Amino acid sequence: MTIAQFLFTRQGFILYTVKMTYIADSTPSIGKRIADYRKSRKIGTAADLAARIPNPKVTASVIQNIESGRKADLSVSQLLDIAMGLGVSPLVLLVPVGSPFQEVDLPGVGDDVSSLTVHEFDEWLTIPAVTKAVETPEQVSMRILVTYIRKLINAVEDWKIASTSPDFDAVPTEFENTDPEGNPYTDTYDPAEVAWMHLDAAVHDVKAKCAYLRQYNVDLSWVPDVDASRAEHRG
Repeated sequence: MTIAQFLFTRQGFILYTVKMTYIADSTPSIGKRIADYRKSRKIGTAADLAARIPNPKVTASVIQNIESGRKADLSVSQLLDIAMGLGVSPLVLLVPVGSPFQEVDLPGVGDDVSSLTVHEFDEWLTIPAVTKAVETPEQVSMRILVTYIRKLINAVEDWKIASTSPDFDAVPTEFENTDPEGNPYTDTYDPAEVAWMHLDAAVHDVKAKCAYLRQYNVDLSWVPDVDASRAEHRG
């Protein structure tokens, strides 16, 4: 998944062209990146941005100090609130994603973090992925687990689309076709049959991923009863 695809897609933010321009930027500090995104979103002042953040501790003065570089010790809560107020991923504020092979420019971090490239930092933060030559068994398990949880979320979204298709009530239609030898014949397209194929595939995908994750004692209480959609459409 690319950085652009990652940016709040599940939360429903729209990736405007102007934002994509700044995602490719290489601005060299968190404060400057915050200021650039604020301007690209047409948020006039630090006070205007503060008004979008329902946290009295993130004031216009705090934002001004961060943007100017006078405040370098940005807290996690401040970073998350500001990113949400801007409508961007915290990732694009933390590092210059337009320069994937330069080292990260975060102040105050240790050598293990500061030696990562932006690309490595992106993978470590969002997957997590390999950041060293050899992964420990625990790192491998965590990476695979997070990847499968994300795949399950996508599978559930696909199931929701398949289960609400209007084609379950559609009637077959006939159309003229030709065989490989060029002979004409009347063929039939059944939208309901296709809808059932998509639903069965989506149900199978969700159940397969759930089966894998159960062995790791993952909480799957949020996963809907996908079999219920079959019974509902069969009436």
